[in-house]
Amino acid sequence: MLRMPLKLKWGKKFGRYDLSQDVYVLIVYVGPNPCYQCTLTTDSTARQCMEYLSQKFGLNQVDMFGFRYQMKTNDPDNRLMRWIEPDKPLRKQLEKWACKPRQVQLAVLYHTPNAFSITDPTARSIYFALMKHEVVEGRLTVELEKYIGLAAHSLQGKHICRSAQILEDLLKRVSANYEKLKGLSGGKAALLYIVDALQCEGYGEEYFSCKVIGF
Repeated sequence: MLRMPLKLKWGKKFGRYDLSQDVYVLIVYVGPNPCYQCTLTTDSTARQCMEYLSQKFGLNQVDMFGFRYQMKTNDPDNRLMRWIEPDKPLRKQLEKWACKPRQVQLAVLYHTPNAFSITDPTARSIYFALMKHEVVEGRLTVELEKYIGLAAHSLQGKHICRSAQILEDLLKRVSANYEKLKGLSGGKAALLYIVDALQCEGYGEEYFSCKVIGF
């Protein structure tokens, strides 16, 4: 039996602040929203932080997630994300490579080709939130009809179009699709959203800038 998606409680504070020379509080984000905070020492690793997340929210399928941050850059149009190495001190990595304000994001490290393999309700809820963020941010190439279906599942019709005339028509179509979902549990709706998202072009892809070296 599928349960309702996890209701994450977003914090009001953001960033990272020090409690002492050796202890600090780290805020972890899911998409643009602060998800949770944990107290770490200078020697704490990302793996230990992930273990805290697992215990805090009952997240069992932790292997598909990782932490990343935005790297320092002098080019605002060339913003790169870097994955945190799980077994090295997290604070040292952020101080050396992360831009300010230093923000750590929980992200999908291993994209699954089968949405039904996400059997943990908490993992499914987080995966759903991250996929929805990728769709809203335009990181996935989604056809209009697919957008309408996704909006019906996520109740995020406002993200489809900003033209009032077109938006009204699209919202009617979203509403019609949403009516068909009545009686569907929140957990199953989230699962179906993931099923549709993983069929979109760009799913599971990550791009990096590189230099061409002459042979």
